[in-house]
Amino acid sequence: MPPGLSDLIMQLRDKRVRARGGLGIALAPVRSLFELHGGTVEAHSEGEGFGSPFSVRLRSLGTIQAKAQALMTTSSQTQPRARRRVLVVDDSPDVADSLGLLLKTFGAEVRVAHSGAEGLAACAEFAPELIFLDISMPVMDGLETARRLRELPTARTATLVALTGRGEEETRRRVKEAGFDCHVTKPADLDEVEALLDVASRS
Repeated sequence: MPPGLSDLIMQLRDKRVRARGGLGIALAPVRSLFELHGGTVEAHSEGEGFGSPFSVRLRSLGTIQAKAQALMTTSSQTQPRARRRVLVVDDSPDVADSLGLLLKTFGAEVRVAHSGAEGLAACAEFAPELIFLDISMPVMDGLETARRLRELPTARTATLVALTGRGEEETRRRVKEAGFDCHVTKPADLDEVEALLDVASRS
């Protein structure tokens, strides 16, 4: 798949779409779901206006059954991951819903909010153990939302993860000062998301 095409969110270039505020195509969850099943998804295009055929490959039934048996054997010998409560706060519905879908594939119980105010209300009710919070939101940005979250009894011990498209040192410093535990640059990597669930499981 061409670089960037499977990013968590990719802005469409159609001027009519931009005039309506912009929509996105969320291909990262598609790629992640196929990879979880040992498959691949690829896209090819000869350029703008020529369309984009997608090729999907999945393992044969025999291979899948063998892998499933191996996973069952391994899981019986290891401690299973508990079902974690995860809150995703992002003003882009496409990004929030896509990340929420990805988290659900790992067995998490997920709530999604699209503003800082919604995130605070959801946190008070849901008491999440892990929170993914976009720092570039309008009205109440993620840094202010993080500071307010840390004042809530339901979020004081939660693992708070900053989501941003920028990963420079200044951003990381501001994120740490706001009370975040760690920083993730969009699009969040599949292994990185799974590792954060494991961290929340141990906290």
